Parts: sequence; C-alpha cells; structure tokens
Amino acid sequence: MKAVFLTGILVIAVVGGTGVYSMMTEDPTNESGADFVFIAPIKWNRIARGAMAAEEEFDVSVKYITFSQDEERQIEAMRYALLSDADGIITAGMQVSEKLEETVQQVQKEGIPVVFVDSDIKGSSRECYIGCDNREIGRLAGIAVREAGNGKANVCLVISDKETTSQIERVKGFMEEIEKTSDIHVSSVVEGESNTLVLQKEIPKTLENNPEIDTLVFAEGSSTRYGEKFLRNAGVDISRYHIIAMDHLDEINSLIQDGIYDAAIFQDQFSMGYEAVRYLTDILAGIDREETNIFVPVELITKENVETKEQGQEEPVWYLFQ
Repeated sequence: MKAVFLTGILVIAVVGGTGVYSMMTEDPTNESGADFVFIAPIKWNRIARGAMAAEEEFDVSVKYITFSQDEERQIEAMRYALLSDADGIITAGMQVSEKLEETVQQVQKEGIPVVFVDSDIKGSSRECYIGCDNREIGRLAGIAVREAGNGKANVCLVISDKETTSQIERVKGFMEEIEKTSDIHVSSVVEGESNTLVLQKEIPKTLENNPEIDTLVFAEGSSTRYGEKFLRNAGVDISRYHIIAMDHLDEINSLIQDGIYDAAIFQDQFSMGYEAVRYLTDILAGIDREETNIFVPVELITKENVETKEQGQEEPVWYLFQ
C-alpha cells in the first residue's frame, strides 16, 4: 500500500424543494463525457467546492447527493449510480459495514472506481482514501487542550458517532496525546450524531451534570459550528471553558479571534474534493495512480495564526436521496 503526505428517474428531495431528478443526465458542457457522483452523509460544501473546481478544470460532471447519514440510503444511492452508468463514485467510509463493502466491491467489479473522502474504512477495497490523517487531528487537539489549560483539564469530548471510523481515529489520537500528561482527564463523552437537536440538549445537560468539566473538545463539525450558540441559548457561562474545535470556518475565525474558542483544527477539505475528482479523471484516462491513501494538510489554528482559509463560496445543488 502506498500513501502520499435506471438510467432511470429517482424521486428525491432537492435542497429547497422537492422534485424528480435523473441521476445521470446529458450535460452539454461536459466535453470529456465523464460523469461522477458525490454521495455525502451531509451537505459537505467545502469538499464539494473542491470538486466543483476540478469539474471545470478537467471538463467532467459531478452530481451531488446527500443521504443524511443513513447507511441504507448510502448503499441505495451507490446502486442507483451503478445503474445510471456513472463513471466514478466519491463517498465516505462512515462505518465498518459488510453491506457497504459488498456494494463497493460490486460497483468496482462493474468498472466504476470508488474513492472515499474524509472517513476511511480499514481494509476496504475502495480505490483510494483522500482525506486527513484523523489520528493526527486528534493528536493536535490533545496538544491544544494541554496548551490551553497549562497541562490540566477535565474534558467533555463531543463526537458524532462512536462507530464512525474518522471519530474512532480522532479519539484514539487524542487519548494517546493526553496520556502524556497526568492531569488531563476525559470526564464525559457526548455522542451527538451530528444532530443539532441532540447536541443543543446534551451538551448543556452534560456540563450541568459534570461541574468539574472545564474544557470542551468538539470532535465533529456540527458542535463546532453551533456549539457556542447552544451554550449561550442555555445560559451557560462560556468564559468558564476552554473550547477546542475540529473544523475551520469563517465564523470560527471570529470565535478564535474573540477568545471564545481557544483553537481549531484546519482540514483542507477543498483539496479532498479536488483530488478525488482528479484521481477518478486520471483513472479514466488510463493514468496509473499507485496511491491508495492521499492525506491532505491539517493545521492547529490559534489566535496567533488565525486567518481566512476558505476557498471559494459557490455551492452546488444538493439532492437528498430518500
């Protein structure tokens, strides 16, 4: 393994409305004739922006489908992509699953390469994983906790799902790092399913039930983006807590600059989308891509080095597979 640092009609909900959509349609602007499908668990706009940039550069077409973190919907969407003669699939290895692996194998047996982004599954037959080293993300979060609390902390760790591969790796890296310091402990873990309704209830409740907590680590995107709002709405005194986030958005910059968040881990998600499309385009062109893992940069962002890192603002049309 080498790593680098129905032709048919589907009834699906279009973001902002409901309609009938053919997964593979003729695109008169698509000169190469290559049609890819990006099947994402949520609206991953920053990954999608990278894919959109690659669409334009390589003259390919990408359809953007979201399946709301439902594995069965993910599998069904991949099968429809197969029946619709897609030339390649970009998706995420969210959880270890025999059904998902069987689908990946089936699709690739039919000559359609599959690339995972953001989250991988160990031992999967996918062509390539393009994303962050999630254990390294966890390690950087551990460093940030140690620096923020001068070597002492009682942590509330907020994750999406304990079975999700990326979360498992982030937690593993985090625990390995904080074990180097005897006065840093994880007091509680909130499994929020990346669901805002769950998070806005469970985070304040956990802090109330565990008054020793002085540090919050948001290990997934929804808590990072909305955690500060949830805490304020619940009347929580945010100044009591150090907060480490696992994503980097323009609105997070302001929270870091204002001293509300101590740090965030920047993930180059734009490159994930761009490199995934480029990888598939190369394969179709007969270019031998030996890499099975491509890691994009990660960086610890604090008040000292915070800056705007957003790349592009355009968003694709997303279709909800249901």
